Amino acid sequence: MRSFLIFLFTACSFALYGEARAAESLVAFDESQVTPQTVFPDTSERVTGKPQSSYTRNPSGVSPDTSKADTETPHSEYYYNLGNISYNSGDLGRAILCYERSLHLDPRNRDARHNRDLAIRKTVDKISDGKSWFASAGETLAYALPLTALVPLALVLFVGALVSGIFFFLTESRGRRRLYFYLGLSLFGLCIFTNALILHWVYTDRAYRSIAVVLSPEVNVHISPEATSGVAFTLHEGARVQLTDEPLDEWQTITLPDGRKGWITSSSIEAVLPH
Repeated sequence: MRSFLIFLFTACSFALYGEARAAESLVAFDESQVTPQTVFPDTSERVTGKPQSSYTRNPSGVSPDTSKADTETPHSEYYYNLGNISYNSGDLGRAILCYERSLHLDPRNRDARHNRDLAIRKTVDKISDGKSWFASAGETLAYALPLTALVPLALVLFVGALVSGIFFFLTESRGRRRLYFYLGLSLFGLCIFTNALILHWVYTDRAYRSIAVVLSPEVNVHISPEATSGVAFTLHEGARVQLTDEPLDEWQTITLPDGRKGWITSSSIEAVLPH
């Protein structure tokens, strides 16, 4: 029985350490590298096929104070509204880019996620993110609670599992020892599960560092970093790509979810998180 207590304490300690490392590794988006633009109010309701802001900015219809946009740090709601404006002006690539930036700052922004998915369905390439049903379900579950709630929950479960192990070791009653054994085991399992949800936040945050969106109406992807090289395939605005390796002069290597690779001009794409 002592081995169970030692195992429980050691495993929970590693889980707690991993959770702390995961929370610390979340890197905030450096919004200072993106020049804020004027955000105009959009007070209409969202309708099918046309993303709309679900927030009422200025019922009077007067443009907001642009000085705040130039001095305040952009946030998820800011990029969400900017994405709506870009979509309504016909700039599909810029709209998807803004929605992605909004989701990076707040993955639980359902309006931004809905509008992004709606905009992607209107792109020419219609490139999916390659996620399976299981991965999508896990993502929904991970974002059911904010990170500020998941971390304390994991700590509470860790302490509960540890206390159950201590009582299991100190209690002489066989019935109570069995109770504390299964209670500690259940709490330990929930602690691991909660840490897995936290790790999903970390993985998504890091994944955004290599995501870019095509902004040019149409661009050829070449098999080598030369304009005279063969064309591997063609992409259109709004297509999301993964950046691989470092750029070479004005060229950047990209990979699509379906495995296709090639070289694209850096001026035709923009990273979600600018370097």
